[in-house]
Amino acid sequence: MKKLIKFGILSFLLTQSLSACNSSSINDLTNSIDIVSTQSNSIEEAKSNKFNTAKEQLWRVESVAKRWDISAELVKVEGRDVTEDGSSRWVFYFKSPFKRNALMIDSFYNSREVLNNFFGREIREYDWRIDSNEAIKLAQKQGLKKLPVLEMKLESRFDLEWELRTFNGIFTINANTGKLSKK
Repeated sequence: MKKLIKFGILSFLLTQSLSACNSSSINDLTNSIDIVSTQSNSIEEAKSNKFNTAKEQLWRVESVAKRWDISAELVKVEGRDVTEDGSSRWVFYFKSPFKRNALMIDSFYNSREVLNNFFGREIREYDWRIDSNEAIKLAQKQGLKKLPVLEMKLESRFDLEWELRTFNGIFTINANTGKLSKK
């Protein structure tokens, strides 16, 4: 009999607590679970897949930057040991007019604030026509023979340019037109 009373009280309390929750709280909780699930799927995808070109990874890291500050602007992309297909462990730098520091995001979506010492302009996606793999192909036509590329940077100081540091020298390629600027 005591067990039946305890079960009845427990059922009553559970019913009361559920009815006290409004539907918007439940929806908020469900949305939060979905967001965490999506983020963990993206991280697992990044860890399990091969690395992509810089532009292929951009949309994924932009969402992290926009959560940091909605006005975040991409100012620099860099990668080390870039393969012939333009893939690397890319690092993206974002700055905001409302933040003192910049945000650095890597290919695994790890982010941290860093000193904002970026003097270039914002990198706009419509100005960025030459991706990392295309820049390497253009450099190969101009004398790049030994791979991987040691370091590759995309910045917009005067023009939006890829700078490739290789065993064969330094190649600078305009990321809008594809022209080799200097060697």
